[in-house]
Amino acid sequence: MICVGPVDPFVRTGTARKLDGGRGRLAEAVEAVKDHGVGALHLAAACKKAEVCEYLVEDVRVDVDAVDINGRTPLVWAITCKGGHVDLDIVRGFCRLHVGNGEGALNDAQFSRTMRPDSAHPCWLQGYSYVQLQEYEKACDAFLDGLKLKPGFTGIEKALREALRLLKESHADKKNGLEVQYREAHVFL
Repeated sequence: MICVGPVDPFVRTGTARKLDGGRGRLAEAVEAVKDHGVGALHLAAACKKAEVCEYLVEDVRVDVDAVDINGRTPLVWAITCKGGHVDLDIVRGFCRLHVGNGEGALNDAQFSRTMRPDSAHPCWLQGYSYVQLQEYEKACDAFLDGLKLKPGFTGIEKALREALRLLKESHADKKNGLEVQYREAHVFL
């Protein structure tokens, strides 16, 4: 996630108003730019940029109750984000795994990987989701992605060993070269 800096003086002087082509609908123009329902106010709140939030709410008049695709407002983003990273999806995903909702957990993992591409934790959640869905090859791939981001992550190493074991058992009758395909895993284990 990219955290924006303080409000630049050119923004306050009206240059930002050119976004809407001079029609006087700056809030609509700003709110139209979204990724997964996440708008400028969500990102500013997540990054704890009070001045940017104030500008967007007071001057631009963006909707403070706007929700992302998961129904979270900018206030929820401000509360649940640490250093610009959303942890709520990971927590909810592991809760969903615990109650047997692998599909829901996988959705949270995929969203979290989009929002936090440099973090190993979404890969961990994604791998466990695939294990629960009995898609062991995809689980191994997700765990390997996590280990590339954070080598030595013992939780992922343990999960990868288990996923490799399950993959071998599920392909016991095929023997299609899984050892060769996942030789890369041995570098991490």
